[in-house]
Amino acid sequence: MKDEQRHVDPMDLATRQANQIANQRAFIDAYPVEGTVGKTMKAIGMGRRTFYDWIKDPEFNAVYQELKQDRIDELVTRLYKFIREGKDEDDNPIKLNQQQLIASFFLLKAFDPKTFTEKMQMQHVGGDGAPAKVDTIEIHRAVNPAEVADDAGDI
Repeated sequence: MKDEQRHVDPMDLATRQANQIANQRAFIDAYPVEGTVGKTMKAIGMGRRTFYDWIKDPEFNAVYQELKQDRIDELVTRLYKFIREGKDEDDNPIKLNQQQLIASFFLLKAFDPKTFTEKMQMQHVGGDGAPAKVDTIEIHRAVNPAEVADDAGDI
């Protein structure tokens, strides 16, 4: 028996593509409100795995990256205004507690770790102020006392 080629109805393909575009638009509209991919996908009735399929599409990925950058910009603007003036975006006085402020910084780190991660650089210098020479050291596996006892036998 010959293998039958599966016939794809062009209308069915067009309908699937139209549905995907509609779902992606729903994501784009809901993401700024929902705030996370998981919540947004749930809000539009789709699974998170679908988002990861969509993100492979360069056009959708570009729009998503722009939305993500907009969220970062909004958060930075709000934090900056709070730090500078103690007001929100509508000039209303606000007071953040320590947990809210810490949560904001963690959110920034999650959205853009390259920009909002602490960076530390150490340089070892000698007495003359020149970079110190660092010798290579060997690191040996820590010995499990039980293994030593087993290897030693009855001592």
